[in-house]
Amino acid sequence: MWIYSKRRGEHDNRFVLNLDLCSRIHLTQLGEKWFVEAMLESEAQPIASTNSQEEASDILKRIFESLKAGEKALDLE
Repeated sequence: MWIYSKRRGEHDNRFVLNLDLCSRIHLTQLGEKWFVEAMLESEAQPIASTNSQEEASDILKRIFESLKAGEKALDLE
């Protein structure tokens, strides 16, 4: 499934990532921000950032539900 990242800041460029190439998706906290990251080989690719764990968990749930439903693409914005 292809995923179109969520903008992390005003000047941040969004990107498209093929989740079929990723080994896992997880949440990471850095300071007061929460990041949804996809592991591509040995590198973590942040695909969304939020101000709360609940928002990050909701994005993660949305991704897994889309995967389960067999959707071909998901726009996180």
